[in-house]
Amino acid sequence: MIRIKVQTKESEINTIEISGHAMSGPYGQDLVCAGVSAIALSSLNAIDELYPDCCEMSASQNKILIRVIQNSPSIQNVLNFLYTQLDMMMRSYPDHIQLDKQ
Repeated sequence: MIRIKVQTKESEINTIEISGHAMSGPYGQDLVCAGVSAIALSSLNAIDELYPDCCEMSASQNKILIRVIQNSPSIQNVLNFLYTQLDMMMRSYPDHIQLDKQ
């Protein structure tokens, strides 16, 4: 299962962590994992390109971490977009994605 943890402070996102594997298909052919990966990595690329000093980011084989270090309305827009896309994936594939927002 893909686990997504979103931590907020005063209604603003300060951390998003994505880990695990959906297990919805054979390894390398799992469309749920591919969808989540595409959404997450596209967001990482946008943050890196548009707001390079706003977040600490890391991506390894089974974990993506985004941590806000310099908040702004613009970075919150990108993070809320990411959250919305992941939430839509979770609603479509609830047996394979768990999303926890605190």
